[in-house]
Amino acid sequence: MNGILPFIKAALKPKVAIILAAAFIVAAASAVFVRRHLRSVPPRESRTSNPAAAIPSVDPFVVVFIDDKTEARLGPFPYDRAVYGKAVDVAADEGARAVVVKFFLDKPKTAIGDEALARAMTRIPVVLQARIDDSESDANELPDRFVLNFQPGEKWDVYSGQSGWIPLPLFSRVGADVGFIDIRALDSVPLVERYRGKYVKSLFLSCLEAATGEKTRFAGKQSVQLGSRRVQLNDHGESAASYPDRDDMPSISFADFVDRKPHASMKDRVVIIAYDSSRFEAIDTPMGKVRPHRVFYYALGSLYRSSFPAR
Repeated sequence: MNGILPFIKAALKPKVAIILAAAFIVAAASAVFVRRHLRSVPPRESRTSNPAAAIPSVDPFVVVFIDDKTEARLGPFPYDRAVYGKAVDVAADEGARAVVVKFFLDKPKTAIGDEALARAMTRIPVVLQARIDDSESDANELPDRFVLNFQPGEKWDVYSGQSGWIPLPLFSRVGADVGFIDIRALDSVPLVERYRGKYVKSLFLSCLEAATGEKTRFAGKQSVQLGSRRVQLNDHGESAASYPDRDDMPSISFADFVDRKPHASMKDRVVIIAYDSSRFEAIDTPMGKVRPHRVFYYALGSLYRSSFPAR
C-alpha cells in the first residue's frame, strides 16, 4: 500500500478531490466533497440471470457521464440519489445487463433519495464501488458475500488495508457486487485486493464478471478465469493495461439519458454511470491529460479486449 500513498495524498491536496472509480484517486472536489458525495453504492451477489455465456462482439460497456451538459441542466454535481435511481430505472427498462455506479455511497443523504435508489437497484444488477482507506474511523461492514472464496498458499502482495469506504447497508442488501478501486500505477490494474485479511474483487474484476456473466475462478496466483477465458496476473494481483493514442471515447450525457433521448442501445450491455465534468481535474496518462473516469473506461476496455477477444 505504501507505493500509492504519496499518489493518494497528492491527489487529495487540490481543493476539489474526487476519487475515481477506476482506481485513480484524483482531485476535483475537496476531500470533504469526496467523502460526502462520491462514495459508492453497495453491491449484492449475483442477481444476474447469467445472460452472458456468449461474449458480445461489440463493446459490452456503455458510459453515461454526468458532464458539463448535465450540470448546466441539473445544477452542480452531486445530486439527490433519487436522480441516480432514475438512471438505473432507464437502464433496466432498456434491457441493460447491469449498471456500475462509480460514486462512493457510503454516507447517507436524504432518506427518500437513498430509498429511491435502493428500490431501483432491485430491478437490475448494480455493481458498487468501494476503496481502502485506513484513516476511515467509521467504515460500514462489508457483507461476507462480497468476499472471494480464495486463499493462496502464501500471502499475496496485493493492495490491502483494514478500513475503507464501504457502501451503506441499505445499498449492500440490494447490490449485485462490490468492487474496490485502488491502484499502484496506470499500466497495471488490480483484479484482487485484500480487505481486513480477506481477498476481495477490484472494480475492474466486478465489471468483467458483469459483462461476461461468469464468476471468477482462480488458477493459483498467476491468473483468474471467467468461463473459458483467463486473465494473467502479476505478483500484486494486477493485470497489464494499455491505452489508445488519443482520448476519443464514446459516451452519453446523463441529462439526455434520464430524459430518455435517443442514444446507443443498452441491450445486454453494462452501463457505467460516472462523473466527467470539466470541474474534474485531469491526470497525466499516455494519452496526455485525461479525466480519471475516462481513464478507468480505457483501462477496463483494454483488459476486456486482451482477455476476452470477440468470438
